[in-house]
Amino acid sequence: MNSTTFKNLVLFSTLILLFSCKSVRTVDFEKPVDTKTKPITFQTKQIYRLENVGVYASNQFDGARLNGFERVNDSTATVIILPENEP
Repeated sequence: MNSTTFKNLVLFSTLILLFSCKSVRTVDFEKPVDTKTKPITFQTKQIYRLENVGVYASNQFDGARLNGFERVNDSTATVIILPENEP
């Protein structure tokens, strides 16, 4: 690798690093909704199976949100993800 290629690689890597290190934007809601008093819907922890296509999905780990897994056709499946609670 010659010095020009190395310098270009370092410059490119530095630019990518600088532009990828930005803060997350916040979203302000016009009317905040308090869901503290809303009931929480718990999900059933299980392994969802589409046996005939050999595909499996699981929500058996912390933070998982998976409430359903259904076959649409031979190449498509629908994943159902519901919130714990809603306004």
